[in-house]
Amino acid sequence: MGAFEYPFVSSPVPVPYVWLNQYPLLVNSFGSNYMEAATADIDGDGHATWQEYVTGTDPTNGESVLKAFITISNGSPRLAWTPDLGATRVYTVEGKSNLIHDAWGPTNAHDRFYRVKVTFP
Repeated sequence: MGAFEYPFVSSPVPVPYVWLNQYPLLVNSFGSNYMEAATADIDGDGHATWQEYVTGTDPTNGESVLKAFITISNGSPRLAWTPDLGATRVYTVEGKSNLIHDAWGPTNAHDRFYRVKVTFP
């Protein structure tokens, strides 16, 4: 069964029941109301279950979050993240030099703040 085959919850991103059923604590907490389960943040990490589905993290573990980090390779900075689900997701790196006034946009060597957006291909 593919990621978007029925049945799924129609939250901001379709979340398959089969994926939600991997987390009994989540589903049972909402009396098998899959829509509530998909839009809840049961682990209190600031991300709804559907967002955890997109990023590949565990919606019942507050320590399981998308983590970005900078490494140095051959003297140049390199941005990486975990989990990295490869070709099953599209990762977009955006940056800005000021967290208050600047807009997020394509990164360049002068940016000091970064974010990683995750979507489906």
